[in-house]
Amino acid sequence: MTDISTLLLSFLHFFLSYGPAFIVLLLFIGLSLAAGLYVFSLFVEEKPSHARSIIKYLIIGTILQTLLCLRFVPWYVVIVNLISQAIYFMLCKDVPYISYKSPIFFGGCVAAVLSHLVFAIHFLLSEEWHFWRLLLINIYTLWTVPLLLLASVVIAPEALVGSGEGKELEHRSLFARILKAIFGRATEWVESLQ
Repeated sequence: MTDISTLLLSFLHFFLSYGPAFIVLLLFIGLSLAAGLYVFSLFVEEKPSHARSIIKYLIIGTILQTLLCLRFVPWYVVIVNLISQAIYFMLCKDVPYISYKSPIFFGGCVAAVLSHLVFAIHFLLSEEWHFWRLLLINIYTLWTVPLLLLASVVIAPEALVGSGEGKELEHRSLFARILKAIFGRATEWVESLQ
């Protein structure tokens, strides 16, 4: 058998053996991640300076992890990740007033995609790496800081605590608004079933 047919058969065997549990696991992880980001976006509304310091500590931790734990990856992967973290650090000083139109925000988006592609290409071409190792490294090294920065982007600065006149305002975070809309519709659908 060829390599492609062996790969397809192993994938089919994996899916038939673990498919339903794997799908439930992915759904659980996705909902947990969405809930965590929603809570963080609410935290940013309440205490923006604390959120900024949390993101800075995560950036420093990611830089240390890149320098200390990823010594076995090629230098270009490490350099791309360090440049990405430097861009995130520059973007972090604007939290929670990050503008979609700023060149640093655009650079952060490009850096997130580029660093993910560089890691994925390296690990997919490497024979000794498995998918789960790639996933565990990517969760902290590549995804945590950009997702937290995205969850803290300001939509309406007047929605921050202490800046309104006591009137009820919507969440200012785009991510919080999206999740509120999704979970609100899901709640309405469940209530309509009863």
